[in-house]
Amino acid sequence: MAKYTTADRQEIVEEFSIRHNGLFDAALFLAEVRAIGPNHRAHAWFTWDDEEAAHEHRLWQSRQFAHGLKVHFEVVTVGRTGPITVNVSAPMVISPMATRVVGGGYVLTDPGNEEHMRELAHQAATALRAWLNRYGATLPVNGVSSTPFVNAVNVLERV
Repeated sequence: MAKYTTADRQEIVEEFSIRHNGLFDAALFLAEVRAIGPNHRAHAWFTWDDEEAAHEHRLWQSRQFAHGLKVHFEVVTVGRTGPITVNVSAPMVISPMATRVVGGGYVLTDPGNEEHMRELAHQAATALRAWLNRYGATLPVNGVSSTPFVNAVNVLERV
């Protein structure tokens, strides 16, 4: 899949939508790109090898299967009077390392693993920043300051 800037994709989708009464129909777009072939500006975005495309789709399905789940485990520590067991529930996070190595995957978050916690903080910052970019303008209109959210993003990005 080729790299496209947001501006490139925006221009291609807008041009398509204008020709189709302001609508973007993904199936119709794909059919058009396939019919025009390599001369279409968006052609390089797609995987045209059916076996590879099917594999990529199954990876996506597999990620969706685990999306949003949490893992539950016990942490046992030594206390003054004996072992203390703490039940922990933590989200599963997509591992960039696993993505590079095996095409994407979730890893169990281990609160005792600094690398996992940094990765979780980074993902939280990314998600919160994306939310702010999309919906942040609604906060002041409704009397809510975005400052605490921006501060949280800044702290998480420094982890």
